Amino acid sequence: MIQEGEFIKKGIPYDRKILPSDWRFSAALVGLERYLKKMGRPYAYDREALYYNYEDVTDDRAYAQYVEKRYEDILDHRKLEKLLTKEDLSQEEKKEAQSLLKTKSGMKKYLGQLSLENPDQVLETIEDKRTPLTLNLFKFSQSGYRKFANESLFLGSKEDLRRNSREDICRLRGYSEDMGRKTNSLGFAFKKRAREVQDWVEFDFIPFAFTRSREAIFLNNNASIENLIKSNRLLDLELEAQAQEAKEQNKTAQDFRSLIFYQVQEGSIFLNYDVEVILKSMERDFYESLFVRQEAVRIFEDLGRIDRDKGYIKLALKRRIRIRDNDYINIMEEVTQAILGLCVLDPLIVYLLRDDMEEKKGDQKKASNGFVISQLIRINRLIYNYLYQEGEAMTPSKKSYYTRQFINAGASAEAVKAVFRKRGTLHKLDSYRAKLIGALSARDTRRVYDIMLQLSSYAQVPFEFMDLLYEDFDQHSNLVYQFTNQLNDFRKVENPEENTKEAHHE
Repeated sequence: MIQEGEFIKKGIPYDRKILPSDWRFSAALVGLERYLKKMGRPYAYDREALYYNYEDVTDDRAYAQYVEKRYEDILDHRKLEKLLTKEDLSQEEKKEAQSLLKTKSGMKKYLGQLSLENPDQVLETIEDKRTPLTLNLFKFSQSGYRKFANESLFLGSKEDLRRNSREDICRLRGYSEDMGRKTNSLGFAFKKRAREVQDWVEFDFIPFAFTRSREAIFLNNNASIENLIKSNRLLDLELEAQAQEAKEQNKTAQDFRSLIFYQVQEGSIFLNYDVEVILKSMERDFYESLFVRQEAVRIFEDLGRIDRDKGYIKLALKRRIRIRDNDYINIMEEVTQAILGLCVLDPLIVYLLRDDMEEKKGDQKKASNGFVISQLIRINRLIYNYLYQEGEAMTPSKKSYYTRQFINAGASAEAVKAVFRKRGTLHKLDSYRAKLIGALSARDTRRVYDIMLQLSSYAQVPFEFMDLLYEDFDQHSNLVYQFTNQLNDFRKVENPEENTKEAHHE
C-alpha cells in the first residue's frame, strides 16, 4: 500500500510512504530503500512503513545512475567504454567493440552512426547520452527490467500512471494484460469491474529487491521493515559471495534452496518464522511464491542437525536422476517442494525403487538409486513425524522405539540378503524385491504383508518391525521402504559415495 500526505520523521518531512501490504509492495519497499540509500536521498522507516519523497522516485537521471552501479555487467555501453579506454585492443576486443557499437539494438539508436576510428567521439556521445542509453539497455535486458515487468510500461508513460495508482493495468510480469483485447473474462463472473489491479511507479524499483541470480529471489518476511531489509541484504551478499567463490574455483554456484533451506540454524535471519519466498526466473513469465511455514522450518533445522557430520543428505540432494533422454528429476527441488507443502515423499521413493528394477531388467549400466533413496527415507521420516507422529511432542522413549524398529528393518534386509547370498540365489531375491515394489506401487497393503511373510518364512529371518506395520501401515510405511531399499545388492554400485550397505540413522 502507498499513501500520500505529510509525514514527519526525526524532524524531516516526507510526502509519501509505502507499507508492505503484499509481496509487491514489500519488494518495492526494499528496492526503494536500496536506491535511496545508494543515491544519498533522504528516507526513514519504522515498523510500519518506509517514508520518502515523490520527486526522488521519479528522477530518471538518478534511477539511471543507480542502474549503472548495480547492473554494470549487463550494460553494453559500459562494456564499450572499458574497451575504448584501453591503450591497445586485441583483434578479439576490436571485434567485440564493433559488435557492441553496430549490432546491439539498444546501442544503435544512439551510437549506430559513429565509428571506432574516432573513439573519443564515441566516448563523448556515451557520456552525453548516458541516461537514455542506460535506461534503454536496462529496459530491454533479459536479466534486467524485462525479466520482471512489461518494458512498454517502464517508468510510466503518462503522469497519472507515474503519480497515482491505475486500476486497469499493472506493469509486473504475470499481472500485466493486453488492454487492447477483451478483458471482461479476467474478472470474477466475467465482470471487468470485479478485477482488482494496482500499478504504481514504485513498482519499477521491484527488480532492485531481487537477487541477481538467474532464478531471482526475494524474501517477503515482513514482520518488521528492519528485518525485511536486513534479511534480503544478507541473502544478496551471501549469494554474490558464493557465486564469486564458485567462479574463482571453477565450480557451480550453490543453489539458493541449499543456502536458504538446508543451512538453517535456529534463529536464522532468513527463516525465523513464517515467510514467503518469491521467485522470478528467466524461463517463466510469472512470479512463483513459496510459503514457508514453521513446521517446514523445523524440518529443515532437523535436517541440518542430523546431517551435520557426514553430509549424506546434502550429497543426495545434489543428484539429478535421469528418467528420459533429456528429462531429469531434480532431487533438491522435489524435496524442497515436499517439505514446504508438508507432503510425503512416498511417490518419489517408490518411483526410484521401481526405476532401479527396470534398469536391472533392461540390463543397462546405471548406478543404483539406493543411496538417494536411503536419504529420501530419512527426510520422509521427519515429514511423517510432523504430520502423523506427534512432531516435537513425541516422548524420548517412543522416539527411541521407532528408531530401533527402523534400524531393525535395515538389519532384517541385510540378514535376508546374507541368506540368499549364501545359498547363491540372489536372482530369487530380486524376484521378491520386484514383487514388493509392485505391491508398493499399487499401494496394495495386503499384498505387501503376504510378500513380507513369505520372505521371512523362506529366509528364516524374523521381522520385528512388522508389528508397527500391522498397527498402522500408512504411518509406518517408511519401514517397508527402508527394508525394500536395503534388499538391493549395493555392492554393484561403482561410486563409493553411493554405497548404502550401512544404514544411516539420526
